[in-house]
Amino acid sequence: VVSIVDTQSMKEVWYGEVKPENKDNSYRFSELYLNGERMVLLGYEYQKPKLPEDTTTGETSDMIVPRSYFGWRQTLHAVLLAFDVSDRAAPKLLRTVTQDGDLTNTRMVGSVLYTVTNYWAAANDEAAKGATYAPKVNGRMISYKDVYIRDPGESTANYLVLTAWDTAAPESEPTCISMLGGGEHLYCSTDTLLMTRWSITWNKDCTKSDVRTYLYAFSFSGTELALSAKGWVPGTIEDQYSMDQSGDTFRITTNNHIYQNDKDVCSLFVLDRDLKTVGKLEDFAGDERIESTRFFGNTAYVVTFRQTDPLFVIDLTDPAKPAVKGELKLPGFSSYLHPVTDTLVVGFGYDGDAENADYDTVKLSLFDVSDPAKPKELDRKVFSSASSEATMNPKSLIYDAETKTFGFPLEYWVWDEAGDEYLGMQFVYETLRIENGTFTDEKSFLHHALKEGEKISYPAFLRGAIIGAHLYVMTDSAVKEFDRDDARELRSLNLKAVKAEPMWPIAFNEPYVIYD
Repeated sequence: VVSIVDTQSMKEVWYGEVKPENKDNSYRFSELYLNGERMVLLGYEYQKPKLPEDTTTGETSDMIVPRSYFGWRQTLHAVLLAFDVSDRAAPKLLRTVTQDGDLTNTRMVGSVLYTVTNYWAAANDEAAKGATYAPKVNGRMISYKDVYIRDPGESTANYLVLTAWDTAAPESEPTCISMLGGGEHLYCSTDTLLMTRWSITWNKDCTKSDVRTYLYAFSFSGTELALSAKGWVPGTIEDQYSMDQSGDTFRITTNNHIYQNDKDVCSLFVLDRDLKTVGKLEDFAGDERIESTRFFGNTAYVVTFRQTDPLFVIDLTDPAKPAVKGELKLPGFSSYLHPVTDTLVVGFGYDGDAENADYDTVKLSLFDVSDPAKPKELDRKVFSSASSEATMNPKSLIYDAETKTFGFPLEYWVWDEAGDEYLGMQFVYETLRIENGTFTDEKSFLHHALKEGEKISYPAFLRGAIIGAHLYVMTDSAVKEFDRDDARELRSLNLKAVKAEPMWPIAFNEPYVIYD
C-alpha cells in the first residue's frame, strides 16, 4: 500500500494498493524513489507454484517442503513500477518492468535506475521441456552477447543481472547485461558501478584458506553499460561504505581471518581503474575486525573492534603509500560513521567496557579529527537498555545540515519499578543537535509516560522527516507532526488500514517454505 500525505492539510490525498496487472501473483514492495514528478517502486513478484500431490491420495497437501522442489528461484522476479505523480492525488502507473532474480541492490543517477538481481538457474519442471536457464528481463531472455563469464573454469548456476532503465522515458526498454557468478555489495559513483563477490578456497587438508573479494567495475553513461574491469583483494568487505572512488582510484577496506593462527587482519587497498592494486596498508589494527569505514576526501576513518574501539585516521594523499596518521581507543565501537564537517565525524554504535561491547545500548560519539595525528572524542551520548535501527541501517537516520541535527528511532526495554515485570517496548523518535563540540538540545518525540499497570502497545517508529520548523514521524499506521522547538505534537493522521494478506512465501531467505 502506498499513501501520499499533504503535510499542509495533514490529509491523505491518495491511498492505494499497488499491483501490476497480474493479480494472481504475490507482491512485496520494499524500496521507493521519488525524482521530480516520477515515483518508482521496487519489490518482488512471486508466482505461486502448484502444491505437490500426495502420492497416496492424489490430493495436494499443505506441508513443509524444500524450496528446491519447485525451482522457486526461477519464479522470483524483481518488479519495478514507474508512476507519474505530477498530480499527487491521482498517481498514474506508466510502466511495469520485471527482472529475474532476487532484488539485491539499486541506485538512481539522474533519471536512470540501475537494478541488480541475483538469479539462480535451479532445475525445475520446465527444464524437462527444454526451457533455457538464462535470466529474462520483461520476459525476454538476455542475449548471449551480453553475458560475461567471470571465470571459464568455475562451475556456477548464479547470474548477476544488471539493468539500466530511464524512468524519464518509461516506455523505453531497459538495457541489460549479466555475469555468471553473482554479486553482493554495490558501490556507485557518477560513472561506475562496483560490485563485489567473496569466495573461500582451502588446501587439501583444510589447514589453510584463501579468502578473496572479487571486484567488478561496470562503467555506465545513461543507459549504456559495460564491464570495464575486474580484480580482487584479500579478505571480505563489511558493507558498501567499505568502498570508495576518488578520481581514477578505488579504495577498499577488508577483514581477513587467518585460520592457521586464528587471527583477524584489517587491511586497506588502493586500486587503479583496471582494479590492480597500486597501494596497500595491511594488518594495521592487530587482531581486530573492521566494524565501519568512511572515506572523506583523502582520508579514511576506520573503526575496528575486538575488546576496545580504535578509530584509525588513515592518510590517502599518496595512493601508493596509505598510512595511519592517528588512533583513538574507546570502549564499544561505532558501526556507522557520518562526516559532519571536515573536522567532525559522528559515530553510531554501541557502548561497552574494556572487555566487551554492550549491545543493549546505543552510543553516539562526536569525534574531532582536525588533527589527524590526535583524533579525540569531544562528546558522547549513551542510551541504556535501548536499540536503534540506525546502528544497522543508516537509511533510518536523518541529518539536517543547516541546524546540524540528527534524528533516529529508539526502542527501549521497559520494566516496572521493581524490575520484576517486563512492560514491553517503548518506541520514541530522538533528535540531537551538535553545537560547540557537544551534543545538545536532546528531544524525545512521542515519549509516553506509563501509568500504573499500563502495558506498552505503541508501534515502532520507522522514519522521520524534517520540513521547516516541523518534524514528521511516520509509523506503520500514522503520520504525526511535531514542533521541533518544544516537541509538542501538533497534528496526527491515522493512515487508512488494509488487512495484510499472508505473504507467500513467508520468507525469501529461509531454506524451507511453510505452506499454510
